[in-house]
Amino acid sequence: MKLIYIWIKNSKNGFIKGQGFNISGRDEFEFDEEKKLLTSRKKDEYIENFWENHNILGLTAIVGENGAGKSTLLSEIMDYSIIVPHELHGDANSRAEVYQRKTEKKIVVYEEGGFLYYDHNLEYEIQTMPVLPQKRMDAIKECSKIYVSNSMNNSVFASMYQGENVLDYSLTDSTITEQAPVIINKNRIPDYIYPSEQNDYSRYYDDPETHRVEEKFIKRARELNNVVKIDANAYKNLNSLIRLYFLVKSKCKEYPGKKYGYVTLKHKTEKDIFGQKKFKELLDTKEDLWSSIAKLKRKSSFSVFSELTLFFMYEYSYYYQQESLDEIEEISIEQVIKIRDFIKEHLHRKIEDSLQENMTTDEYFINAADDLILFYDLMDKNHIINSGWDKADMAYYEALQVDLKGNDKFFQRLFTFLDNGLPSIFLRYLTFEFEGLSSGEEALLNLYSRIFWIFNSQKCKKESLILIDEIDLYMHPKWQRELITYIVRDIPNLIGKDNEMQIVISTHSPIILSDLPRQNVIFLSSKDGHCHVDDLNNHKKTFGNNIHTLFLDSFFLNNLGTMGLFSENKINRILSKLKGHKQLLDENQLIFKTINCIGDELIRRRLLEIYEKKIVTYSEKIQVNNEQDLNAVENTINLLRKQVCELNATIRDLERIKK
Repeated sequence: MKLIYIWIKNSKNGFIKGQGFNISGRDEFEFDEEKKLLTSRKKDEYIENFWENHNILGLTAIVGENGAGKSTLLSEIMDYSIIVPHELHGDANSRAEVYQRKTEKKIVVYEEGGFLYYDHNLEYEIQTMPVLPQKRMDAIKECSKIYVSNSMNNSVFASMYQGENVLDYSLTDSTITEQAPVIINKNRIPDYIYPSEQNDYSRYYDDPETHRVEEKFIKRARELNNVVKIDANAYKNLNSLIRLYFLVKSKCKEYPGKKYGYVTLKHKTEKDIFGQKKFKELLDTKEDLWSSIAKLKRKSSFSVFSELTLFFMYEYSYYYQQESLDEIEEISIEQVIKIRDFIKEHLHRKIEDSLQENMTTDEYFINAADDLILFYDLMDKNHIINSGWDKADMAYYEALQVDLKGNDKFFQRLFTFLDNGLPSIFLRYLTFEFEGLSSGEEALLNLYSRIFWIFNSQKCKKESLILIDEIDLYMHPKWQRELITYIVRDIPNLIGKDNEMQIVISTHSPIILSDLPRQNVIFLSSKDGHCHVDDLNNHKKTFGNNIHTLFLDSFFLNNLGTMGLFSENKINRILSKLKGHKQLLDENQLIFKTINCIGDELIRRRLLEIYEKKIVTYSEKIQVNNEQDLNAVENTINLLRKQVCELNATIRDLERIKK
């Protein structure tokens, strides 16, 4: 299914009112609300299979100044399937009427199987020219809608529609923050003894003693889950797992970012697990179990494996009431195997597949022991990159660097738990980190890993609509230049060669825009406090155009100049001074230096010409004044010389009279 056109009577936030948006580059639709008429024409510039990749049904960019409505439009597209289902239409169904009144009014045109259809939820019927068949949105059942963004302040949230094969999924920083505790909390220890599919509990309840024993174990599991806080730093942990999932499982081994060959595994600390307050209580308590754990920790050599095993021993002892661990000399792999075999011996039933839905508490501990055995082997194959004493946490730490290749058994085991929402000791007590990332590297890795995660982990359908907000956010211009090329090339490796996707992005980058034909661009502006769609003919052709030209034209900067406002104001002030009547005096040197630092050669030369002319004129005036002053001095000297001669003559006459 391919979205062609959407007309919105009134968006949720009220910013879009009576506006239509042509999502596909092939057709141009227009709805006249007064005439209730939907018309269309073919775009002459449209090129079939422009992207040369059958997996891409279309690629459209939304551009415009801040506040023009780009994110609002993406949000409304995300919710376009709110069209009332066919079976709910009609006066007979009052619930449908109420639902329809509360729903945003929209018209949707889409392509399915090579044919165009439309649907709407307006209060009146509409006409189409040329005539299009009206078809309720059954195609939605075979289409996943996905929203990906690096933006923290994003208003689009995840929603799951009730019904077969219907999935809308949003993955932004804000939604990961909300979803992470839900996903991470699937790693809570199971609190039931027998699989839920075995509904015959009567034989246990016939025996009051058996019932009391079961109730006691259930209570312990729930108490343990309350003590251990596994959702600390849930966002960071889930985001790292999404990245790890992509880097290990994807066939997409090249993308315009940092290449990763390793992941760093770290154990959580007691403060992470119990929280600051509870950890302090445990330190101050005389509780036998924690005292035994503390003694065992002091006796054992420290490592990531020993720390994981300590948490496992704490859980095992708490649940099975094996309170005294003083007899254990040191943490070892043999001790883990011994505990696993002990649990297996006392199982109520034979385990055929411990990795199943509704895992029992016993099965969790058996799996945890198996995981520790696997981790022990992982420690031997990989190496420690960092270790020491953390003063803030008052604990030793150790970081294990694990090669993303050559450890398939470990990663396969990890992702089996993650994919199926099963509790895992790895996911409870380990963190997975990719360190030293710049914000641009994070943005690129997020974009690729989140698309891959949604398509594969969340099991999306064959056709998907991908919405990417602020696709260029944090990215260096070099990566912006390569991004469309990489996405077009890598889509089959992200979504699978048998799947198809339509992509709608928002961007502020003229570099990205130069890779898209003009008919694949929606130009938005804000007028009278509402979103407005600009006519394509008002803008220059985008594909292959000069980036500077696109920057001014496509982002509505033609009337705002070609430089930053501060530099523009400073240059204008200098120009005013140069053209003024006042002398520059002490500002000469400062103005000259400022002019010389201007990057635009044409502006710099012109200002220097004006500056030099101003300085020469001033110098000539000084020279003229100097000549006049010299003449006055010379006249004074001549006058004084004459007076001296006259005085000398008078003196001689007086001396003769004296004789």
